[in-house]
Amino acid sequence: MCYMMTTARSFPFLVSFASLEISSFEAAYATRYWDCCKAHCSWTGNLFSQSPPLGTCSKEDVQQHDPSIVSACVSASSAAAFTCHDNIPWAVSDTHAYGFAAVPATGDVCGSCFELTFTGNGQHGPNPGAAALKGKVMVVQATNIGYDVSHEQFDVMIPGGGVGAFDACSYQWGVSKDKLGVQYGGFLSACHQLHGKNAAHDVYKKCVAQKCDDVFGDNKFPQLHSGCKFFVNWYEVADNPVLTHRPVACPSELVRISGMQRKAGTIPLVKVTEEPSDPGTMAGSKDCAPTSCNCKWATQSTCSTDDRTVCNKACCCRFRPKNQTRPRGSASSPAWFLRIRPWMLTVAMLNPFVCL
Repeated sequence: MCYMMTTARSFPFLVSFASLEISSFEAAYATRYWDCCKAHCSWTGNLFSQSPPLGTCSKEDVQQHDPSIVSACVSASSAAAFTCHDNIPWAVSDTHAYGFAAVPATGDVCGSCFELTFTGNGQHGPNPGAAALKGKVMVVQATNIGYDVSHEQFDVMIPGGGVGAFDACSYQWGVSKDKLGVQYGGFLSACHQLHGKNAAHDVYKKCVAQKCDDVFGDNKFPQLHSGCKFFVNWYEVADNPVLTHRPVACPSELVRISGMQRKAGTIPLVKVTEEPSDPGTMAGSKDCAPTSCNCKWATQSTCSTDDRTVCNKACCCRFRPKNQTRPRGSASSPAWFLRIRPWMLTVAMLNPFVCL
């Protein structure tokens, strides 16, 4: 079964950050997603002054220049913030590719890059796509994070990869939800349902390619069509392929698209959380921390959805119970926590924009 991570959100936290050292060539695996939502790294409150925010786009894929615009997964409208279509993966050569991903950490990871080398194995058993991917290398830039992405998981952005718990794609693309494939797994998982798990590799490739054409073809969404076909051709419709990974300098091609360039020598951070213990009374304005977010959109109605971003948390603080913990939308999502080794931790300061 594919476990697809959707757009990750800022998890409520009350304690310090800790430095995260990601071991070179550590074993991991890749999942896939594309939910059209505004990403974690598009909010300035999630960047800790290490990088400009990831750009967002309107429903018509026109670039926006206001990082406080509400996510389309909270309040869908033509002016809401969506994932830009140029966040697709692409092949640099037959054996190398670039793309974007949600990474297995929380905190200051936005703009970091990782080299993924595929081993030829599948996380949930052998599959011909993973075998065909053996030896290929993909460099991804972190544009999203996941407290529900486990320590050994990279969630690669692939159009048609599954929307997960949050879906702005059916609205942006003007299609019914059934056209998006399986909620967790997208087009490939729908092809597994149609043809079973033991069909020939080429059967799955043709099936996914047809779905790419149906939703994105005929020049409806040319960039998304290209990203979807990348999954068929270069990525070999690999289902949760196993990989090794290591941190690397970001290629200029990725930085040019995302706009995110970290300061030299910065170390990604992992955020440690403690569960608040008294879910009770509603918070008032005096209980909410100051914020630089533009909160004009926040109402009792729009705040009924928690997209786990800093501005959603800050702006909706007064509409929610004090110390409320809000679970992730999917019960089947993998664990969010990370393995934190003792020598990785250093004490740091509290985030001043947390709504306690």
